[in-house]
Amino acid sequence: MFSSARHAALRTLPAARRRLATTAGAAGSSATEGEIYSVIDSIAGFNAASSLSSPPSAARHPASTQPAVINIPPAEDPLLHYLTSCLQSYGHRQKAARITARTLLHIHTLTRAPPLPILRKAIENIAPAVRCISNKHAGKTVVYPIALSEKQRTRIAIEWILKACDSRAGKDVEERLAKELVAIVEAMGKPGVKLDEVSAAYKKKEEVHKYAMMNRGNALRSA
Repeated sequence: MFSSARHAALRTLPAARRRLATTAGAAGSSATEGEIYSVIDSIAGFNAASSLSSPPSAARHPASTQPAVINIPPAEDPLLHYLTSCLQSYGHRQKAARITARTLLHIHTLTRAPPLPILRKAIENIAPAVRCISNKHAGKTVVYPIALSEKQRTRIAIEWILKACDSRAGKDVEERLAKELVAIVEAMGKPGVKLDEVSAAYKKKEEVHKYAMMNRGNALRSA
């Protein structure tokens, strides 16, 4: 192995000679043949050591030619697992998992940013704090606002987002879903932009909160 590396380095002898000659000329002396062979031995030793330490695939594909790594979060994330469960229908878990993965890829393509924080921020912004239930009381309908848990808020937000993305342009579900999530997050950072005009899911949240505020006097009666 070392002899083959030495022969490979010998092919670079003219370049090494020119480099040493240039360096020696700047120093006012000429390069000797022993110095040239010492450079060749160092190159051969470096090539042999690198071939022993690196796998063959790394030698065939240098790091400079490898594609850029996309920051895609793992599939074990609880939010992604829950989103996959909401997308699942008729027991097709693998299909729902592919939709979730492709949604993350579309988000990364549209924003060139890590997709999981964008997904989490959009769902947190759409998630409602309360829901309203109606009940008959003394011959009339009474509306009771009820606080939601974190899991209930996430579930309702995902349902609203999936319903709102149907109006987006796109052939696949993952493309429309990614556009909806990105539009929500981008509208949050722009001053003067009304989110209810950008996303139908946020408009639904505003309607629920407004309805709960109108009937906030019945909140203690439901306890």
